[in-house]
Amino acid sequence: LESHQGQVKCAKCQHVFDFRQHLESAHAQTVFLRGSRTKNRRTYLIIALLTLLALGQTLFVARTDILTRWPAVQQPFIKACQLLHCKDPLPKQIKLIRLEGAEVIQDENVPELIKLNSLLTNNAPYIQAYPELELTLTDANDQAVMRKKIKPEEYTNHVKDGLKAGEELHININLETTEAVTGFRVAPVYR
Repeated sequence: LESHQGQVKCAKCQHVFDFRQHLESAHAQTVFLRGSRTKNRRTYLIIALLTLLALGQTLFVARTDILTRWPAVQQPFIKACQLLHCKDPLPKQIKLIRLEGAEVIQDENVPELIKLNSLLTNNAPYIQAYPELELTLTDANDQAVMRKKIKPEEYTNHVKDGLKAGEELHININLETTEAVTGFRVAPVYR
């Protein structure tokens, strides 16, 4: 190449050209392609990270629907949520929660003490969050004399575990009241 000043002849078309210019062009093209590959890798990495972030956000937002439709993923999902310190990872389908046999009994020895007894049942085929209990005490005219929201922590020590599928929980709560109580209403609620 040096003795002919870089001049070469194409074997197919017999055209004579300066091969050194072709080498410079090929080198520039190689450098360009290497830079493009690096940019492509970064772009693909950013796209992959954004896709994972969107998937995680979708799982978080739709967690209740996912857990109700696919109960088999509940335990791993709950454990992952506990690691990530999620709030309320469990489904809350109030239609599938029953409060049965509720009774309010006034303590004979302590007149300002009443006892709420009931049976809480989860009729869902999956674990659910424990509901709050909304208790309304009424007088002889069925007028509310006291309302109380009873948090799950007040009637169970297993709030984080949730109410398992088909589980029944006997609730026994002592409450203080200064009003004369003749009736009551109680209902499970989710907030």
